[in-house]
Amino acid sequence: MKAVIAAAVLALFSVPQAATPSDTRGINDAVVAAIFKDGKGPLSFVVRAEYRPMVKPNNGIVAKLGSVPAELFRKVEQAVATPPAPGELHAAANFPAAAHIVPGEELTMLVRGAPIGTNGYPALQEKYQTRDMLSFSRPVMTDDRLNVLVWYSHGCGSLCGSVGYVLLRRETITSPWVSTLLVVAVA
Repeated sequence: MKAVIAAAVLALFSVPQAATPSDTRGINDAVVAAIFKDGKGPLSFVVRAEYRPMVKPNNGIVAKLGSVPAELFRKVEQAVATPPAPGELHAAANFPAAAHIVPGEELTMLVRGAPIGTNGYPALQEKYQTRDMLSFSRPVMTDDRLNVLVWYSHGCGSLCGSVGYVLLRRETITSPWVSTLLVVAVA
C-alpha cells in the first residue's frame, strides 16, 4: 500500500516526458510558421497523416543547431531507434485550419508522375488547392518540456522543397513555442 501511495505521489509531481495535446498544437503551429517563414503558412497545405521516422542529424547539422541540451540529442538517438508505430497519425486538431491531413498512400498517388521541372504537383493542386506537402517526425522533447526538435520535409514540386530540422524553445511550460532555428539539410 505504501508503495502504491509513493508511486502516486511521485507521478503527481514528476515532469511529463511526452508532449501533451496543447504542447503538440503549439509545436505544430511553430514548425509550420518556421517552414513557411511568414508566421502562418499558405492558405492551404497538406500534411502527411503518418508520422515520419526521426532522422539522426549529422555532425554538420548538430554544429548548426548550436547550444542544445545534451538530453535532447540523447532523446533524438532514442527516437531514431524507435520508429513511429504503424497507424500512429497526426491529429487534425493539432494543426492550423489551413492543413489537410492526408494518408501517405493518397499523397503518393497524387504526386506520382508529376512532370520534372514543374512547380507543383498538378493532382495535389487540383484536389487540395495547394502545392505544399509537409511531413514531420514525432516531436522530440526534453523532460522539462522546454526544448523540442522536429525533423520535417517540405515538397512543393519536382524541383521545389526542403528537408531539415526545426528547433523550438520556450521559457516556461505555459509559454508559447518559439522557433529558434530552422536548419535546412537539403534544399
